[in-house]
Amino acid sequence: MTVGRTWVRTWSACSGPGGTTPLTGTVVQLPGGGHLAVTQHHDRVEEI
Repeated sequence: MTVGRTWVRTWSACSGPGGTTPLTGTVVQLPGGGHLAVTQHHDRVEEI
């Protein structure tokens, strides 16, 4: 996983049945190891 890499992922939409929302984010390095993918949509954070 590359720190600072822009990524795109499709999430289930919060509203509307069956909808999906494409998101973009940035991979960041965590202190002590590990990475997080920080989205630019609803401040969502996913551990990766």
